[in-house]
Amino acid sequence: MAFEITQETNKLTIRIKGKFDAILAKELQSELSQNYSNKDFKEVIFDFKETSFLASSGLRVMIFAREKLGNEIKVSAMNANRLIMDVMKMSGIHNFIDILQ
Repeated sequence: MAFEITQETNKLTIRIKGKFDAILAKELQSELSQNYSNKDFKEVIFDFKETSFLASSGLRVMIFAREKLGNEIKVSAMNANRLIMDVMKMSGIHNFIDILQ
């Protein structure tokens, strides 16, 4: 797996390593569904420090996290490079999640 999930009380941090493509998105969504759904997290942070590419399937997982991992959940993205920021802005997802620097 090219991701790492860290859980702290009611917060998840998901570190994506390499390409956040359809294959990785499927693996991550499966992991989140099986082990983290309906646990009422308050915050999910996607850490893109080691991410080189973000596909639309990766965006879909971010939306899934917002819809399935808790009521009133805050989803954030951090450490995104310029290309990943451009993808998030073009998709409009930046209107639904917080972009942290």
